[in-house]
Amino acid sequence: MFNKNSMVFKVFTVFLGSAFFMVAQFLIIIILARLGSPKEVGEFGLAIAITGPVFMFFTMQIRNMVATIHEESDLNNYAAIVFINCIFASLTTVLICLITNIEKSILYVIVAYLFSKNIQLLSDFIYGHLQRSEKLKQVGLSNMLKGILSVFSFWGIYYYTESLAFASLSIGIAWAGVVVIYDLPKLKGDFNINVILNVIFNKTKQLRLLYVLIIPLGIISLLYSLNTNITRYFITYYLNNEILGYFTACAYLMVAGNTFIGAIGQSFCARLANYYDKERKATFNKLLLRLIVAGMVLGVISTVITLFFGESILLILFGKEYANYYVLLTLLMAATIFRYPAEFIGYATVVTRTYKLEVPLLLVVILFTLLLNFILIPLYGLIGAAISIIITSMISAIGRLIIIKKPIKNYQERNMKYGAS
Repeated sequence: MFNKNSMVFKVFTVFLGSAFFMVAQFLIIIILARLGSPKEVGEFGLAIAITGPVFMFFTMQIRNMVATIHEESDLNNYAAIVFINCIFASLTTVLICLITNIEKSILYVIVAYLFSKNIQLLSDFIYGHLQRSEKLKQVGLSNMLKGILSVFSFWGIYYYTESLAFASLSIGIAWAGVVVIYDLPKLKGDFNINVILNVIFNKTKQLRLLYVLIIPLGIISLLYSLNTNITRYFITYYLNNEILGYFTACAYLMVAGNTFIGAIGQSFCARLANYYDKERKATFNKLLLRLIVAGMVLGVISTVITLFFGESILLILFGKEYANYYVLLTLLMAATIFRYPAEFIGYATVVTRTYKLEVPLLLVVILFTLLLNFILIPLYGLIGAAISIIITSMISAIGRLIIIKKPIKNYQERNMKYGAS
């Protein structure tokens, strides 16, 4: 029998919920690949690539910050920031589309997809609050419901209307239903809209202080998302949306792994913070090391599976024309050997508040991404794109490891100093 209050069971429920959510994203791409065309898959992938960096910045890793705060008064402040950020993120995305003179068909998809991104931003805040009190079962079930409902709504709308824009909008409507019916009642009156509005209009000084704290996190998230999506921009420029569709399908298998890793990392984030705040550094280091090793092992396993069964996986999931890209899939999964451990280290940098040191690292990674894509994609196409991702993932993992070693080293030196006295 499972102990329903044990951390293992709670992590399992979050993991299961994230698995359902990840599978749902897969199924949406599969539905689009089966009922639509690679070009439409590419358009949907481009919509994600444009909205992703913008919303990653305005999300500002609020979920992790809320999960680790100590003052109850900060909750309403963070809630106010979420509402403000939703508005600015939507306006920024539309402005980018207008400035770049993007195709109307893609513009409609992006505008429709904006609703789901706003709901996701709000959900991140709610999950952070639930995570803070280790109510991880509710987080898992919420993700499960969102995944299931979004698949059925997307399939139904796309099947009957053949409109990618309407189908994209249906994802947000499904998620919004879960937030209203399931998520918000779990907060048990912890928040009041009048209090939040009062914070927005009358406590600007407090909000400014919080923004100073979390904007670096937003910049880091923006740079990471931008680094991921730069490759898609180059593929669209040098190749076309149809080729981007093949890349998007293969890359979603890599994204699926990131979802699993994220579920594990978010589940242990509060515990890492607890160990660090109480100066239980030996326990902190031990847990972090286990997470890093687990990330590497999962990356290796994923790569081996796709090496032997990649063609069959793509054939079953997306169809015959996608199966020809099994080499691309294997190379993308090879990058996870570095990406998964780096993801876990990222949670540790949030806990230790060393995340500001990631900005110069990310700038270096983006510079390499631009340079490698500029050289490799015109020469080798999608294979060149995959090689670029492997190299930059390795640079990112090494850089994050160097960053997290600093607070650990400082603690060890402080212990030696106190021990000597």
